[in-house]
Amino acid sequence: MLGRKKVLDQQITTENIHKHRKAILRNGRKFKFPVQYLQHRVIINTIIIGFLAILIVAGVGGWQLYFMKNTGDVLYGITRVLPLSVAKIDKWSVKYSDYLMLYRSSIAVIERQEGKLQETAENAERLKMYKRLALDTAEENALTMGLAKDMGVSVA
Repeated sequence: MLGRKKVLDQQITTENIHKHRKAILRNGRKFKFPVQYLQHRVIINTIIIGFLAILIVAGVGGWQLYFMKNTGDVLYGITRVLPLSVAKIDKWSVKYSDYLMLYRSSIAVIERQEGKLQETAENAERLKMYKRLALDTAEENALTMGLAKDMGVSVA
């Protein structure tokens, strides 16, 4: 009751309203600024996490392509989009997608005729031979296309 009487004793003036407004805004700032700093931190953390994710995906993809020599569907699709190089002949690079296309087409023909290749030492040697043949053919194609480009010959 005493608090209510104290409020009733104050007269409503422009100065009282101005003081009250300032007090409310001052008390509200303590809720605004931590959120503002939090949003800034969230943006920075998102950029850092995104950058690290891209580095990890690129590292795993490169490891799968160049060290594990993976020829699966996913990596074949990635090499069709990204211009990755598997070899270099003179000044021309051999596209990884061209090499995988040649290799996968030769393996598909063999598997269609003989069935799924089992993991034996003999089949491992055959696959290694087909990989070498596909790389040789891709290198020849890249060299031919590069020389044709230098000579001004176009193939339609």
